Amino acid sequence: MAAVVGQLMNYALVEHIVAELQPQLTGARISKIHQPEADSLVLRLWTGSDNLCLLICVKPGQQRLHLTGKEWLNPHQPPRFCQLLRSRISRIKRIAMVNNDRLVRLDCYGPKGPCSL
Repeated sequence: MAAVVGQLMNYALVEHIVAELQPQLTGARISKIHQPEADSLVLRLWTGSDNLCLLICVKPGQQRLHLTGKEWLNPHQPPRFCQLLRSRISRIKRIAMVNNDRLVRLDCYGPKGPCSL
């Protein structure tokens, strides 16, 4: 899937992205979480057969959600939000759109039980 940058992410595009990612991400174990920028996350995933990297970016005008092969530079000390995510999520249960809107939710499991991102 090609990343869509600088374009408005309409409902149909978000629906397509979620449908494409759902079979790949469901049940994936989160092996590492990086936060290379304040508004970006990279989740390193193990599906049982493949290593994947999921990029989540909420930067205004550059919103995107896709698998990536790019290597990201990370701060020496992980930001507090990244540390919180590392302690709370360890497996993706499912990915879904929220209330038929352009919001995407990752339902996850972690040491403290179910949670959502």
